[in-house]
Amino acid sequence: MAKFIFQMESILNFKTRIAEQKEQEYAKALHNLATQRGILAGYYNDKEQTISTLKGEMGVRIAPLDFKIYTNYIEAVKKKIERQKKVITKAEEFAEKKRLELVEATKEKKMMEKLKENKYEEFMEEEKRNEQKQVDEVVSYRFKPKPA
Repeated sequence: MAKFIFQMESILNFKTRIAEQKEQEYAKALHNLATQRGILAGYYNDKEQTISTLKGEMGVRIAPLDFKIYTNYIEAVKKKIERQKKVITKAEEFAEKKRLELVEATKEKKMMEKLKENKYEEFMEEEKRNEQKQVDEVVSYRFKPKPA
């Protein structure tokens, strides 16, 4: 039996490596997105803690200067939150782009794998036909009538 050789094996290997690379890039993009969301959550937490502290101070008595410092800090954190939301939007867009690239690379790889599978099936059918032909030849040779 002959050995199956897929003529486009190098292309399949290339497509596989590209798909793996795209998968890693997508994972990095998702990690970055999660990191940016964590930063935003930290800003929200900082803002809430500062507001809570300010409310606690106002229950006692707070100096106008301290009140001004708290409110300025809260406004600065609000600005950081808005900037971070923009960063997250960009990170989401980038992650989506990488996801689409991964989907496309995976489709191309699967297409090549399916082609290889089909070629292998064709090869096996051809081998089966050749084997049957050989069997038929042997059988016809054995049972050939001898001339009288």
